[in-house]
Amino acid sequence: MKLQRVFGNTYFIKGGTNTGVYLFENKNALLIDPGLSGLRPKNMINMFENEKIIPKYIVNTHEHEDHVGACHQIKNAYPEIAIFASDEAKLFIERPELFSDFILGGKHNKFLTEKLFHRNTEKISVDAIICEGKLQKNGVDFEVINLKGHTSGSIGILTSDGVLFAGDLLIGEETLSKYDFLFLQDVEEYLKSLDIVKSLDFNYIVLAHGKKVLDKNDTILLIEKHKQAVHKYLCQIIENLKVPMNVDTLLKKIIKENENFKSYLIMSESAKLTLAHETEYSLEDIYQYADFILEPKDIGACPASGSFKTEGMLIVPCSMKTIAGIHSGYADNLILRAADVTIKEQRTLVLAARETPLSSIHLRNMHELSQIQGIRIIPPMMTFYNLPKDINEMMYHIAAKLLEPFGIEAKEYRRWTGLQ
Repeated sequence: MKLQRVFGNTYFIKGGTNTGVYLFENKNALLIDPGLSGLRPKNMINMFENEKIIPKYIVNTHEHEDHVGACHQIKNAYPEIAIFASDEAKLFIERPELFSDFILGGKHNKFLTEKLFHRNTEKISVDAIICEGKLQKNGVDFEVINLKGHTSGSIGILTSDGVLFAGDLLIGEETLSKYDFLFLQDVEEYLKSLDIVKSLDFNYIVLAHGKKVLDKNDTILLIEKHKQAVHKYLCQIIENLKVPMNVDTLLKKIIKENENFKSYLIMSESAKLTLAHETEYSLEDIYQYADFILEPKDIGACPASGSFKTEGMLIVPCSMKTIAGIHSGYADNLILRAADVTIKEQRTLVLAARETPLSSIHLRNMHELSQIQGIRIIPPMMTFYNLPKDINEMMYHIAAKLLEPFGIEAKEYRRWTGLQ
């Protein structure tokens, strides 16, 4: 971990959330968005100690966990540090359990609360509220800019070196290609904030979630891409609402309209039994996400022919019986026939092999299948290097790994980036 200079006394520390650092002449520092709690702030503190840097201030651009979660660890290491945030952000930083209720209009949702609220039990207290205008610290002027939209209290910080930290107002192109845009609390305010940034006098912007530091010209181009993404969805929503529908139906239609692929679902009788035994989902819950539903007996369906172009096939979970059938070429149902076609056409076949312990027969079959071009055997194994907070994050990571061979990038897939 190291400080990377942007310009003058303004630096940043790379990470899942890039942390801004302004170094004063006496090696005191102002931090912007310290990021998540855990290992990274420990490494950050070690780096500060090695470089004889003393953090004196933390400015949080908004209240989200991936920006403020490390505050309590840094506060423990530097008790005299002062933590700043906007009035609106202060509420949710100090009472993070309220956030899920707020975005649902006051209705409590236990699942969403657990999903959003992972923070260490230590509370974070905001020492002072900052408002739009000049913020002077250690004799240096910073400018606080209201950049509402992502949240109601989002702010940006412009250093005296002309470097802007705008929180989650903008995301890098590599992230934009996956998300289109991040969570927006107020679309109208968000679009206004994009125009505010265009009008600002700055030299560089450090994106909270991005790999590059951008100059103003590149920032303006990125702003236009964000606007296009927002307007695309606004147009789709307006068009769909010409026919009355509830929010759930609207969301499903928008998701379908923005998929760049069609899916064919084949569920064996065993899969249906497993679904009923291991989950609370019904068949209808699963069917709604597929474009086409096929039965194993439909041996004449499209996927049974190599002339039917596909990107490949995923079998999940994949029993040892199915593994054995694929291995032997015993294509007596549509699942085995489609797998056989995928192999002969040298397309991607992913097998989420599920069994433990594995016998010599199982290992032999999987070993020999793994030698065939296009076949990937990816057992649904739990991983811990991505620091999952709960079983849902573990399952998400597994699902992301299963989709990756098809070039489908899961939006919240956390890749290994090395120890920081």
